[in-house]
Amino acid sequence: QFSVGGYLNQALEEAASSHDGDELQRRMAELALQLQLHTQSCHDDIGRIGAELQAIMPRCAADVGRIGVGLEGMRIDAASLSASTVNPAANQEVSSSMETLSTLHALQANLKRTKDILAA
Repeated sequence: QFSVGGYLNQALEEAASSHDGDELQRRMAELALQLQLHTQSCHDDIGRIGAELQAIMPRCAADVGRIGVGLEGMRIDAASLSASTVNPAANQEVSSSMETLSTLHALQANLKRTKDILAA
């Protein structure tokens, strides 16, 4: 388990035999300051990453909502396409099927764009 005292003792172990007490205290203070600066830098990085994640989360939630709407639309369009191809009695139904297919392609493109946004 990490402790500041253990860190300082280990760092000063070699210096203890070759330096006097004042030099040892100076070195210990220097090491403590370096440790404090590194610790603060880590805390700053953690804070920055946390802020970035908090900024991204609402956008991700909105993207997930749009994906859900797109998938539901695709399901409805696919069901409509399936129903119209089972009994193609008139040209109007074929035209409707083509519109549905066009809608499916548009939804697929939107889904791909949303996926690219989420992957970014």
